[in-house]
Amino acid sequence: MKTEVIDQRQALALLIINFISEGLLFAPSATFLLARQDAWMSNIIALAGGLLSAWLWVTLSSRFPGKTLFQVFLIIFGRYFGLIVAAYYIWGWFNFACDALREISGLITAGFMPRTPIVAFIIVFALLSTYIAHNRIENIGRVSLMIIPFIIGIVVILFILSASEMNLVNLTPVFENGIVPVVKGSLAPMFWFVQVIEISVLLPFLDKSRGVLWTCSKSLLISFFVFELIAFGIMAILGPSLSAHTLAPVLYGARMIHLAGFLERTELLIMVVWIAGSIIKIALYQWTVSLGAAQLIGMKDYQSLVIPFGILLICFSLLLHPSMVHLYNFAGYVWSGPYGLGYLFLGPFIFLLWAMVTGKGSKS
Repeated sequence: MKTEVIDQRQALALLIINFISEGLLFAPSATFLLARQDAWMSNIIALAGGLLSAWLWVTLSSRFPGKTLFQVFLIIFGRYFGLIVAAYYIWGWFNFACDALREISGLITAGFMPRTPIVAFIIVFALLSTYIAHNRIENIGRVSLMIIPFIIGIVVILFILSASEMNLVNLTPVFENGIVPVVKGSLAPMFWFVQVIEISVLLPFLDKSRGVLWTCSKSLLISFFVFELIAFGIMAILGPSLSAHTLAPVLYGARMIHLAGFLERTELLIMVVWIAGSIIKIALYQWTVSLGAAQLIGMKDYQSLVIPFGILLICFSLLLHPSMVHLYNFAGYVWSGPYGLGYLFLGPFIFLLWAMVTGKGSKS
């Protein structure tokens, strides 16, 4: 398999896009519904969960230098059971990619181009992600490094432009319903943060293995900053009730920006960066799935699997979720519930504990 190398900056950009691309629009709505005006505190709890998850995945992967997560499973669990666990996680990554593809295509169809069949967008975005993934992780990293300043910059600029529309009274009272809603509201952003699992696949491709945990921490802190800007800004503009019952509150809040009578429809900027980030995320997951499958079946190069997985991506994005309502319910009750958090949070704890008990891997 051809040697591929990315640097720490590219890994940082990939992780940030991994966290905020989809969460930019949809994570706040679930948090607003549960935590209401205390949503900003839910993000703090979610950040703590993400940092702990990052430590677990990095510690586990560091015990097996040069091995991806899929190869680690084969080492600590043996050939047969390790194959089952690795295939299970490959299916999870593939499912994430299908969800993201269905999500961006469905929102564009429902909100902007209702007369265009959703399958048209699914095919176009799948072709783009397949092309990017086929060009290997080095190019995915370069593209992510180019677009991440635009994503963060647009969020910051729109936050500043919307300051005149904000009413800080909407952020009070604090802890109106106690701590329980705040904890429940943290599950949605925590689901995005614990997707730091991606570092367990990227780690063997980094030019420097030292400082990986700090790279993960920086990506989480920057993503947390973006989520906090959104939580403060949207809640201050729309208020608890409207924010909680709006599917994409970020788009709705951006529509309220009017500057000097000529700067309007700024939600289009949000859509552009959201689509770009989501395509990069889908490509990253498509690369991950292809790499993992190739390593499990003993192929020397994963590139021949990228296109077949792209075709499967188109099919399963429609089969898994027949409607947007089904997708949102699945994301809300499954991925952001005990199953998803156990998959991404409890899993690494069990894997690391088992590796330590059995004495497999180095202690460095």
